[in-house]
Amino acid sequence: MRKVFIALALIALCSALNLHETLSKQGYEEKPHYFGFKQLTKEYSDFVDTVLIDGFKTVLEDPSLYATFLKTITSFTEEDKNSAFINCSKGTKPNFFKFIGDQDGVVGPNGSETITLTPTEGDCFESVTVQYTKISDKSVELIFTPGNRRNGTADNCKDSYTVGSTTNYHALALGQPNKPHKWTLKHLKPQNMQAIESFGLRIFKTCDKFANILPDLVITVGLFAGGFGLNPDVPIFGSKPTWWMEVLNPLFIQQGTGYLWIKREDKFVDLDQTEVHPGDFLIITRMDGLDQIIQWGTGSRSGHSVTLLDIDGEMYAVESQDAWYWPKKKIQRNTWKDWKQYAQNAGFNVALLPLREEIRQKFNNTAALEWFETVEGVPYGYHNFLFGWIDTENKNLPAVLDINFVYSVLTLIEKFIPAVPKSLVGEAMNKRLGTENLNLVQLYEVMFQRNLTVAEVFAIPEQDSWIYSDGPSMVCSSFVAAIWKAGGLFDGLEINATEFTPRDVYQTNFFDKKYKKPEKCLKDGLPYCQIMGKFVMDVATDGYSSINPYSNMFEHCPSQPPLFLRTKGC
Repeated sequence: MRKVFIALALIALCSALNLHETLSKQGYEEKPHYFGFKQLTKEYSDFVDTVLIDGFKTVLEDPSLYATFLKTITSFTEEDKNSAFINCSKGTKPNFFKFIGDQDGVVGPNGSETITLTPTEGDCFESVTVQYTKISDKSVELIFTPGNRRNGTADNCKDSYTVGSTTNYHALALGQPNKPHKWTLKHLKPQNMQAIESFGLRIFKTCDKFANILPDLVITVGLFAGGFGLNPDVPIFGSKPTWWMEVLNPLFIQQGTGYLWIKREDKFVDLDQTEVHPGDFLIITRMDGLDQIIQWGTGSRSGHSVTLLDIDGEMYAVESQDAWYWPKKKIQRNTWKDWKQYAQNAGFNVALLPLREEIRQKFNNTAALEWFETVEGVPYGYHNFLFGWIDTENKNLPAVLDINFVYSVLTLIEKFIPAVPKSLVGEAMNKRLGTENLNLVQLYEVMFQRNLTVAEVFAIPEQDSWIYSDGPSMVCSSFVAAIWKAGGLFDGLEINATEFTPRDVYQTNFFDKKYKKPEKCLKDGLPYCQIMGKFVMDVATDGYSSINPYSNMFEHCPSQPPLFLRTKGC
């Protein structure tokens, strides 16, 4: 049997090579596809013909393809330059996160209904109608009917959609005009039928064109793929980001926010413990995808946050941490000497932001340490990871992200790995709705009954007093704000530290803008000392130390790319 498979593979490969040669002679232009295909394209007067030939190596099998792959996604046409920011529209090339969907309509609640989906830039059809029919108590039917092709769209153009309720999901692509596409759900359980009749079926239009979806997914995975271990000397599976992560992540941020990460001399500046002080703040970025998600979502130029405490005469770095490349988990302390070594091993970019003198004198190290000892060992704050930077109903998420789509995907994940959505959003949503132990589907029912949207509930401010199933929940930046709060820097103010993003922390007006840097620090124009990293940690041009503390600060503040403009009072 094994020989049969080998023979079939050889026949398929020979056929692919023959077809490749034939099409090349007919004037088809070869373009790299990277995912096991050769892509040949020819433009005719009235349509563009694209042929994908299977049987070739993928970019993962042949790393030499990667250079061409990167060149393809980093070379901009004039059209690309005019719409450089990542948004929910079809592009000429793959882009980050554009495999996800944007809610385009809802059908189904209260019986039969027909809706017309509004076309946006790059869509294939002038209109798409969706008709919902309840066939029986156990069956429903959806019919998608695309209209005429829009002017300028090719015959092979396709629009792709995801359809979902809280319990049902389906994906389809529409490629032929005026040809209905029927989808029938049969043998539904009573709770599934009830979900459809109560909440309807949500129609999400995929943000990119059909041909780009797999490449969109692959380059997005490339942001995170690497640096999974603890050994800094092991490539790919060690503790440092891979070379492609350090190419793709700055590119992602440039396209997502317009910010350009600048390379620097990777010089380690060894500040000793006499040159740092309790309460000082460390801004950190690692090119690992996660820090860049934080930057894309909040406007921050820092992904991780750490502060310092004096413990028995020795300086310690204290933080909320749960990374695979870090030797310890949870809320923790590490000597300043050990922390610097861990940070170098992890491929961190780090700068020290010193408190100004009057703030440093105000900081009560003893009180902060007493509070720290009550939370040391508490797990990282996954429960409110998203909620600290989603403060408004519609001005916090990047344009390509739809909160309804995110919630819908999480309800799907809940079917298979219920602990993940429960940790990420479930417990926090229960806190906001005053409920207990409800899953995402049940929470949606409560929101529907109370006439609340998912966006409205997400925007409810996080409270420091909320205790989750595994204790208080703090991400790295909110932990730093909580240390400052315990140390008396917010005395007289009502502050929820759990609402602080990394950007909120470094924009709070506590830092010494006239800091005299030690001679060993680079003369790089920054008003603080960057102690390690390949990329410049520049927050000096992003509102550094500019916002005076006020009660309930940062609880209702928009942060939407690319400008991340704060409204008055934020």
